[in-house]
Amino acid sequence: MSRGAGRGNVAVDSIAEDNKATVLYESGTDLYVCRAVIGSALASAVWQIQHVNTASGVVTQWAGGSDSYTNEATDLATVQAHSYS
Repeated sequence: MSRGAGRGNVAVDSIAEDNKATVLYESGTDLYVCRAVIGSALASAVWQIQHVNTASGVVTQWAGGSDSYTNEATDLATVQAHSYS
């Protein structure tokens, strides 16, 4: 696993076992877990995004209401703008 730093509260992990890259964005009690095939551009609509809120317990939701790989993960503002359910 390799770990790199990005802008703000961002971490990028490449996990060879399942050929997926993981990008994490954090804002307060919100964590956004973005996964796509290693090498995918953040601005491409090929990301699966899970929103984890820890304000009162742990609540998880998917971007667009589904765990499909159809979202952009360009930056924190982009992932926050998705609808989650």
